[in-house]
Amino acid sequence: MYELKKLLDFANKKLHAGKPMVLASIIKTIGSSYRKKGTQMIISEDLEYEGALSGGCVENEVLRQSEKVFTNKENVIFEYDGQYKLGCKGKIYVLIEYLENSTLQQLILQFNDHHQKRKGIILGIKKDNALSGACTYYSFESEKIEISQPNSSHDYSESEELDIPPQNQLVIIGGEYDSVSLAKLADAIGFKTYLIVKESFSHLIPDSVKVLYAKPEELTLKIKFDNQTAVVLMTHSLSKDLNYLIEMLKVESKYLGVLGPPSRREIIMNNLLEYNQSLLLEYSDKLEKLYGPIGLNIGAKTPEEISISVLSEIISVFNHQLVTLSLDH
Repeated sequence: MYELKKLLDFANKKLHAGKPMVLASIIKTIGSSYRKKGTQMIISEDLEYEGALSGGCVENEVLRQSEKVFTNKENVIFEYDGQYKLGCKGKIYVLIEYLENSTLQQLILQFNDHHQKRKGIILGIKKDNALSGACTYYSFESEKIEISQPNSSHDYSESEELDIPPQNQLVIIGGEYDSVSLAKLADAIGFKTYLIVKESFSHLIPDSVKVLYAKPEELTLKIKFDNQTAVVLMTHSLSKDLNYLIEMLKVESKYLGVLGPPSRREIIMNNLLEYNQSLLLEYSDKLEKLYGPIGLNIGAKTPEEISISVLSEIISVFNHQLVTLSLDH
């Protein structure tokens, strides 16, 4: 959802500047491709754009084809064959649709509401067998917004829907330099990032990182936890980590980890056992999945490198990639 947010933020600015826009979407891939089906970019009439359908090789063709859509206001589909142009042995099929102002305004309104409430949305793609006709739509629970109308001369026999989950979210509990480093990197790659600190290196933290202080029992009042949330405990205090862990076991999350070597994780588990054995039994499944040490074993040494390893592990969990090597730090 982070990528779609960037597209619509860009579109909103261009909308207020009076610039018409088109939406480009990858609707099919064959073989190897840098980006996958459902990837989108928005282009304004001055040929400025947000998003990318490749690592940089397809965009010029997208801009060229977009000019046709600005002129005729009719959908265009084109094939980009990387085998002959780049040697990557893959094809992508790109649909470009004209964005009516009223459609865009409605889309922005619905998206902002769902984004704020952390609700997922659906991107739908309709196309005919010959890929001579296609259109897209977005579903927001009970409301569907069609980007363009199906052409009655085409048989839209192929239809599929792609889930767009809420923006990935990272809650970092701790305020030392390594926490700030992790927050900055998470923010840079598109995570909605919270830094839970009592005192912080405020001058080092981007404005887009939400910095707040909350006692363990107050966190759920300030943050909406869900299955797109990762939580990292890195207070450098055994007692604080334990207190926050007790509360974090009670909320939904995709990833829960604690900084430090395996021995430190065991100490926290033993302390939890002494504190409340019934709690240990109640959340035994979640505790078995408690990450510690956190981070992939890439030989990281500096706080910045360790942040990369931690985020790599979180991304692998979010993307259901089985990576089990961890750092001993």
